[in-house]
Order: sequence, then C-alpha cells, then structure tokens
Amino acid sequence: MKLKISQKQSTIIEIPRGFGYEFIEDFLDMPKDINKFYIEPTVHANQKIESINSDDIKDLQAKIISKNSKHSFFFIKDSEKMNEIAQNKMLKTLEEPNNNITFVLFTENRASFIDTIISRSQVLKLSPISKEDSLKIIKSYNLDNDTTQKILFIAEGLPGEIVKLATNKKYYKEQIEIIELAKKWVQGSKYDKIIIVSGLKNDRQKTQKLLDAVIKILSISIWKNPNENTKKILAKTLNAYKQISKSGNIKINLLSIII
Repeated sequence: MKLKISQKQSTIIEIPRGFGYEFIEDFLDMPKDINKFYIEPTVHANQKIESINSDDIKDLQAKIISKNSKHSFFFIKDSEKMNEIAQNKMLKTLEEPNNNITFVLFTENRASFIDTIISRSQVLKLSPISKEDSLKIIKSYNLDNDTTQKILFIAEGLPGEIVKLATNKKYYKEQIEIIELAKKWVQGSKYDKIIIVSGLKNDRQKTQKLLDAVIKILSISIWKNPNENTKKILAKTLNAYKQISKSGNIKINLLSIII
C-alpha cells in the first residue's frame, strides 16, 4: 500500500535504516506530472561530517522563487542531518505557504526535528516490505536457497539492504559473521560473552550491528516460545543498544546484559 502525500506543504516520512532511497518513491502516492528536486547532506568547508546547513536551505529557497507552472516536489534525503539553524530557516519557508510546492523530508529519526516543523508537517512512516516482495527482488539475482534465506533473515524487508547483500560479497560475508557472533552471544556462556566483549573493544558500529542481530534472534525466540527470562534479556539488550547509540560506554553496557 502506497503512502498518500497530503495537500500539506511539508511531509515528513520516517524510513527504516537500510530501506534504500532508490526504492522509496515507488511507495509514494503523488502526482505524476511534477518537477522533482533532490537535496541531500554534504560535507561543508572544514567540517568532517555531512550536514544540511543554512546555505543549502538558501539554495532551496532560490529554486522555489523561480516560476514554474508545474507542481514541484523537493525531496530532502537524510533530513535529520539538517542543523538547527537550517531548520529554523526551513521553518520560515513553511510559514509562507505555496500551493505549488511540496517538501518531502526523508528521515530515520523524526525526533531530530524541532517541534514547529513537525507540527506543520504531515508525518508518515514507511514500513519494511513483505516477504513476498523481498523474494521478488532476491530472485532477480539467481541466488541459491541457502543464501536467499539468509538474506531474508538479515535484511528484514529492507530493499536497499537486500540489494547490498545480494551484490556485495564482502558486505554479505561481514553480515553473516555478525549473525554467527550474535548466535554465539545468545547461546553461549557468560565467559563466551565476555570474550566477545573483549573482541569488540571500542567498535561502536560493529557493536550496534551485533546487538541488532541479537535483538532479532531474541524476538523470534519469544514469538515462537514466550519465556519470561528471554523477555528480561531482550529488555536488557534493548536498553544497552539505546545507551550505546547515545555514545554510552560500550563495555559497561554490554556487561550490563550479562550480569
């Protein structure tokens, strides 16, 4: 089912990490005869990370001023990377309604926006695709059944992740290793877990991927056979993941699951 873009000037679409921007428009219900503009984060001057700054919004405003009879859609990718100054500048644009303009802000975290932008926007959430639709994508790569099932499990209905796993052997191998490590974490002893913690050191990204996989395995286990102890472990794991995502100490939070 497609997401209907309303008549509001701004729409925020929250997407799952790994969905893949090249697939999103296929799931949007919007006019066909429109102009499309794309804005995405870049590294500005001496900055080390990508962002959308006030100059980017100024450029966007310049495009809006140019007259055009067609309705224009401005798609802003990774819009959670819009800094606060840029958001306030964007807000001023939204305060001057234009029936010929629609902004679509794609984000993995809508909480990153200031409240006034959220209140002036239609807010939608894009869900992962079905198993059937996932299989349609995978089958186009002529993979064996074992690889197909592993990709289905790892990708969780995320088209972009499916394509990456099917086409990038190195990435596929890395993800399989993470899954195997997660199984060892779930099934192993406290000693096994401590060894895993020592091996992760300060690799935050790998730790988050590991916990992602552990959460997935525990959730499936609870779905198949509800168990209070497993539920408690899942709750601890979710909390550790949350804290580590907020730059919390990796070792302390992993050990909190074990204790």
